[in-house]
Amino acid sequence: MYFTNSVEEDRVFHVLKTRIAYEARTEESQVTARLAQRCLYGVGKKRPTMKEVVAQLVYEEGFSKKRQTVY
Repeated sequence: MYFTNSVEEDRVFHVLKTRIAYEARTEESQVTARLAQRCLYGVGKKRPTMKEVVAQLVYEEGFSKKRQTVY
């Protein structure tokens, strides 16, 4: 419940450990937190499959790497 409320209120950094929050970009953390929140749905049909979770994380990792090369 605390995690879900933190995601909804954009307070994810209060939940993450300091080191993770320091190293991660805000946008990346929010996307990952929303994915984690979807995994916590009480109704199984609303939760993403493991394939969907992996695909989303791989996509985000690739997108993040592309963004880093721009900076």
